[in-house]
Amino acid sequence: KEISALFSYRDIPYLGSFHSSDERLNDIWMTGAYTVHLNMQDYLWDGIKRDRLVWVGDMHPEVMVINSVFGFNEVVPVSLDLARDLTPLPGWMNGISSYSMWWVLLHRDWYLYQGDLDYLKEQKVYLTGLLHHLATKIDRHGRERLDGNRFLDWPSKGDTAAVHAGLQSMMVMTFEAGAWLSEILGDDSLRTHCLEALDKLKKHRPELTGSKQAAALLAMAGLVSPADANHAV
Repeated sequence: KEISALFSYRDIPYLGSFHSSDERLNDIWMTGAYTVHLNMQDYLWDGIKRDRLVWVGDMHPEVMVINSVFGFNEVVPVSLDLARDLTPLPGWMNGISSYSMWWVLLHRDWYLYQGDLDYLKEQKVYLTGLLHHLATKIDRHGRERLDGNRFLDWPSKGDTAAVHAGLQSMMVMTFEAGAWLSEILGDDSLRTHCLEALDKLKKHRPELTGSKQAAALLAMAGLVSPADANHAV
């Protein structure tokens, strides 16, 4: 018996590196970098051995690896554009509201690392529509009321309090990113809209639950202090 297989990968240099006195840690780092490398195919896939789809939430850690290890690579913008073009508003990317928010955060971080203003300008129409749509999902008390698939991560699935805390945090982080991107794009109206949404969102502070992921996001969004999150969770 025999198996025929084809190995296809991008022949690109590893510009970033990591080395410590712990060889196991060095191996873990290289395994992570190499795994992302394997997933840099026609698009940035979620898994070389799995569904081979562009999952926008999963893209964020992958793109941060690319920024740190490989530098600019075309696989990132073509994947971000694919997610945008396959998701006409008011739809959510991959059917998940948090994944549309990750798209905004991805563009902030991609611009911070790559500084490609022309590419950012190409996102302005969709970015504006998405931020306006997200603003309609805030109630008068400042609570997020996102619909679609309310997903944060697998460990918190089914924990409605943790998911709400995480989504509230992500809304804050998204509108902060939106306000910053609006300033870069020179759109004062959109920046004001984002700041108004932020003011509403910060009126509501979800309770800490037993979810580490939700607690971490609450701290990252500035809704609780990191010390309180660490002490409680």
